[in-house]
Amino acid sequence: YGTVETVKSFDRSHIADYYYSHYIPNNMVISIVGNVANVKEQIKRYFNHLKPNKKIHRKIANEPLQKKIKKFVEKRKTLNSYMVLGYKTVPRLHKDSYALDVIAAVLGRGQSGWIFDEIRNKRGLAYQVGVNDENELDYGIFAVYTSLDKKNIEKAKEIILQQFRRLGKINKKDLEEAKTYIEGNHALETEDNFSRADNLAVWETIKDARLADSYLVEIRKITIDDVRNVAKKYLNDRYTLIVIEQK
Repeated sequence: YGTVETVKSFDRSHIADYYYSHYIPNNMVISIVGNVANVKEQIKRYFNHLKPNKKIHRKIANEPLQKKIKKFVEKRKTLNSYMVLGYKTVPRLHKDSYALDVIAAVLGRGQSGWIFDEIRNKRGLAYQVGVNDENELDYGIFAVYTSLDKKNIEKAKEIILQQFRRLGKINKKDLEEAKTYIEGNHALETEDNFSRADNLAVWETIKDARLADSYLVEIRKITIDDVRNVAKKYLNDRYTLIVIEQK
C-alpha cells in the first residue's frame, strides 16, 4: 500500500536492501504441522543458502494519547461512501486484548452482531457493515467499517456510538453467545494443517507458539465486568473517523 509518490520514491536497491535485512534466518519462523518426515533435513535443503545478517529492530512509535476526535474526509467519485470509526487499543499480550475480542464478537458476529443488526437489518442504512479488532505484537486497533450512501453517514455513526454505550448493559446471554462464536470461529480457522501452522507462527512472532493453546482459556475467563470496563476504557468519545464521501 502507499501513494503514487511513495511508491515511485524507491527503486530496486531499496527493495533489495529491505529483503536482505529482513528475510534472514535470525529473523525467521518456520512453522510445520502434520506428519512431515525429515523436517530438519528439508529445512536445511531449502533454507541453508540464506545467510544471517544484522537484524533490523522495528521502531515502535510512541504516539501521544488521543484527547479529542480526529476526523478525515475525502471526496471521490465512487459508487458508495465508506466510513471507518476506530480507536487505538492494545497489543496482543495485554490482558485487555481478550475482552476486546469478545466485544468485537458481540458487535460484529455476522448478521447477529449488534451493529449489523441495528444498521442494516433494522434500518437498511448500509450495504456493508463489519467490525475489525486487531491486536498484534506492538499495536492494537478496533474499528467499525461501513459502505453506505452519503446521506446515511451521520446516522450510522451515531448508531455505532450507541452500541458502544450499550455494552455497559451487556448481559450474561450476550457474553456467552459471543464466546461461543469465538470458539466456533477458532475451531474453523485452525482445523487444517496450514491454518494451524499459520496460527502457531503468528504467536511465535508475538512471543511463544505455546500461547496459541491458551487463547480460548483466556477468552473463557472474560466476565461481564471485564467487557463493561474495557468498553468504557477504549470505546469512548475520542475516536478517529475516516470518510470517503461520494461526490
